[in-house]
Amino acid sequence: MDFAWERLPEPVLEGLCVGGTGKLHLMRLAGLCLNAGSETGSGGAPLRALGLDLLRAAFEADPLDAPLAGQLLALAPEAWSGPELGPLLVALEALRIQAARPNPAEQNIERLAARGDLQPACEAASAALAQDPGNPRLLRPALDLAWRSGRAAWAASLLEAPWPTKAEPLRRFALGNTLFLLKDYERAREAYAGACALPLPLARWRLGECLLRLGERQAAQDTWLTANRERPWNVNLLLRAHDAALGLDTALRPLDGRLAVLLYTWNKARFLDATLAAVFGSELAGAHVFVLNNGSTDDTAGVISAWQGRVGEGRMTRLDLPVNVGAPAARNWLASLPAVAACRYAVFLDDDALPPPDWVSRLGAAVEAYPMAGVYGCKVVDVDNPACVQNADLHIRPGASGEPRSAEAGNGLALSDLHLLEPDCGQFDYLRPCVSVTGCCHLFRTRILADCGGFDIALSPSQFDDLEHDLRLNLKGRPAVYQGHLSVRHARRTGEQARSSSRAAVNGHSNWAKIERLYPRREIREIAGNDHARLLEDLRRKAEALGPEWLAGSQLPPGEPKAR
Repeated sequence: MDFAWERLPEPVLEGLCVGGTGKLHLMRLAGLCLNAGSETGSGGAPLRALGLDLLRAAFEADPLDAPLAGQLLALAPEAWSGPELGPLLVALEALRIQAARPNPAEQNIERLAARGDLQPACEAASAALAQDPGNPRLLRPALDLAWRSGRAAWAASLLEAPWPTKAEPLRRFALGNTLFLLKDYERAREAYAGACALPLPLARWRLGECLLRLGERQAAQDTWLTANRERPWNVNLLLRAHDAALGLDTALRPLDGRLAVLLYTWNKARFLDATLAAVFGSELAGAHVFVLNNGSTDDTAGVISAWQGRVGEGRMTRLDLPVNVGAPAARNWLASLPAVAACRYAVFLDDDALPPPDWVSRLGAAVEAYPMAGVYGCKVVDVDNPACVQNADLHIRPGASGEPRSAEAGNGLALSDLHLLEPDCGQFDYLRPCVSVTGCCHLFRTRILADCGGFDIALSPSQFDDLEHDLRLNLKGRPAVYQGHLSVRHARRTGEQARSSSRAAVNGHSNWAKIERLYPRREIREIAGNDHARLLEDLRRKAEALGPEWLAGSQLPPGEPKAR
């Protein structure tokens, strides 16, 4: 396609730098391109073509979306004149016809799912599909239910029977996605190869991901390069290919100094026991573990005593507080300990997080790759359903730092949420700078931690104190770095506590409002602008490392950090 980074309008460029994945994100960017393309006359043809391709990519993220298929068909005469796209148009039309028959169960399934009644929703979908097998109007909500609730095997069973229509490659694409989540990469590879009978760059990307996980690294790179030629704007693909080509996806490095592992806990005895088992079962390389009991009233004290008896005081220090002082104060208490300050690094770990055995060395690889960062974080996934990503690299959403509607509306701070829009198929497995990382597992140099100042106790008892600290580091020229090759399982889903507790929900909203008033719009724009400049420079460096063919003759514009 006729694509040039240097010709993109700023909002589109910012959005693409944040990511090239996530259906809703892609549709928003498609709208920006299509609107801008229609306003610039004949000179806007390349921009309009990009908008149409973004819309096509949004469909590929949800390949049984018959309404979006119909929208693409309506644009077909203008959008796709090349003969290579003819079979895709035929498949889209077949999907639209196949989904033409309504089913009364569709709304009930979606209603149950929206209410959080996942088991009844799955049962309703199974019953409806038994009577109307292969109906995309029923399969779509069923597949969404499947990845969000960890029922990929059930989803695969719904897609096993071939469709006797021209939409068969789309079924193969959807089947490949479910088999991928089951880690059945050999069968997923076959399904994606069948889907690649149509021009579906995302299926080709996923095919490469299967090849990588099957040990065929060069074949994966070749497949990804082909997908990049079809879709040069997809930065997630470029980042993934770069790290795999240079071995960053498997890199392990020791930290150049002693590490303090810091945990604070309150009434999570069972979870804490599992977390300490994961920590002491990992390669700590001499790290010392500090556990602060934040006024717990359950069996937390007994769990800590048991672990200290097993590993000894030489490896673990306990602190007991009579009351729960809240997360920010607990973090500050731990960071202020002389024994912690004497270490070169400190990592905060949630009391319901399960790090893998090589987690410290994975963070060490991030430190080596980006030595000037202020904080290092990781990808966090659900403990029972790792297809659900709770947190990845966070950026200020493009356009979110503009003028608010009123003087009382705050600074309009909003963070990217691409990781919440679709299951984890490797699209967030990369290493790069960002604005913020999750506090579930984040590493600091103790010197930088001390220089930045403590976590803000105004954000007690919990929620967003880690974000506020990251914003402060950004203003000091110390951005965050996301290590997507480290995946930490986390027991509590993001926002789950707020949904189950009105007090927690009020606290969350209150703390977000506090952050919006702590940071004026000028500072949020500065943080967003500097992050955008870093992303551009990072992409340019990685594209050059891969070779000129990865930029398809287009040069990324220079990133220019904004001075305060």
